[in-house]
Amino acid sequence: MDECDAPTSPEIALKEMEALEAIKEDICQWLTRIMHIAITPSSFMDHLDNGVVLCQLARLTQEAANKSQELPASVPIKCNDKAVSGSFQARDNASNFISWCRDFGVEEAVVFESNGLVDHSDEKRVVLCLLDVARFADRVGISPPELVRMEREIEELDSASPLLTSNGDQRQGHLKQSQLSRKVLAMLSDCKCPPLQGMVVRDCGSGKFIVSGGRIRAHKTLYARLLSDRIMVRVGGGWDTLDHFLLVHDPCRIKQFILLKKGPNDELVKAHMKMQ
Repeated sequence: MDECDAPTSPEIALKEMEALEAIKEDICQWLTRIMHIAITPSSFMDHLDNGVVLCQLARLTQEAANKSQELPASVPIKCNDKAVSGSFQARDNASNFISWCRDFGVEEAVVFESNGLVDHSDEKRVVLCLLDVARFADRVGISPPELVRMEREIEELDSASPLLTSNGDQRQGHLKQSQLSRKVLAMLSDCKCPPLQGMVVRDCGSGKFIVSGGRIRAHKTLYARLLSDRIMVRVGGGWDTLDHFLLVHDPCRIKQFILLKKGPNDELVKAHMKMQ
């Protein structure tokens, strides 16, 4: 989710929370599938805050890495399987997982601190850290979350020759992409800015769009994909919802939300700030 100097409002904060929620839902489904636990977005931090599941995930990923020899070997990760939420043992588990993440090469920008997990004060980094761990897990043969699968699909589409795809696959893919393109273009083209001030969109096919104008200083390449009922866009190395991307880059939508703002929503702002 990109930073922007657009004015802040509770509505924009809400859209940013929704973008993070979409990633969290995908991570929960992934953990449920590979760890055989019943974890939901509402129970996300409660399930993870003692560090046990995270250490088990690290062990699973490391074992797969050792077998595949795709990634460097690591020392066994220590874990207190009986750690209670909020305890010293929980903080120790969190610290062990964090050390493993750093050794494994997880991006430092998304590595959380022990307190952020144990005290539930940095859910955003916990979510983004697990998404990065999932990328490593995918490389060593563990079935990835949908967002990581879509990242790989985008990379393959960028590098593959059209001749390598069968006609049947092409027809099915084109049908899905044309439906997605219509939805994306409908949202992107709903810009009411004066000429030369609004957003300009070019559909490059296969869910790829070049967007310029508005608050975008040069141009951005967006890769759009459907995740459940949300349109997600990959910008740079991260994911955002198309709704949130437009709210911080399209001047007329920013103005619309500022004009509609009736007063501060303290609870929403507090929840938003907690995720920063």
